[in-house]
Formats: sequence, C-alpha cells, structure tokens
Amino acid sequence: MLILTTKLKNAINKKKPGMEFSLHQISVNGNKRGTSGWIRNPENNSVVYVNTEGIKWNGRPRQYMYRYADDMKDTHGYGYHNRWATSLEELVNGITELLLFPVSEVKDCRI
Repeated sequence: MLILTTKLKNAINKKKPGMEFSLHQISVNGNKRGTSGWIRNPENNSVVYVNTEGIKWNGRPRQYMYRYADDMKDTHGYGYHNRWATSLEELVNGITELLLFPVSEVKDCRI
C-alpha cells in the first residue's frame, strides 16, 4: 500500500492529536513513492523519523521504517533501532508508541 504524507498525518492526528510534522513526498521521475520526515511530540520533545517508500524482501509484504531521532533533522539515527511495519495501522501504532516517551527515558540502545 502506498502511504503518502496526508494519509499518514491524518492517521496519526486521529490517534494522537497535537503532533508536529515535517514530512515530504518521495517522488521519482514524477511517480509518488511514499513520504519521509519527522514527527515530534511537543509535550516531551520525542522525535520519530519515518520513511514509507517501502521495502520488499523475498516476496514478503512491503515494509515501512520508523525509528527514534535526535531532532527534526536527524536522518541517520546513528545507533537507534530501525523498526518495521507492514500496514498503515501497524505503522501509526508504532510511531505513536515511540512518541509517548523521549528516547532518553526508554534507553533505545545506541550502538
């Protein structure tokens, strides 16, 4: 399933209103491929990076990546664990769960 910016923002706002977004569409030669960027919880400053371009491995369902980020410009997330979802619902649940606590409180391992 193709998850673009508006669909992701609406789904997150429905589950957890008040988040800040810095998302942009991923387009290759005019073809929309997904969205990437950051979502921040202003209450606790927790930031999550997300990329919905999707990856398929050996016939498995498309997977969407999300992880903690240091700030709204951190694309590398050095040491933070990549997390994967196979549906919009699973992605939104995972993102909103990470947004509940800043990375310093959950001790997401940095390698």
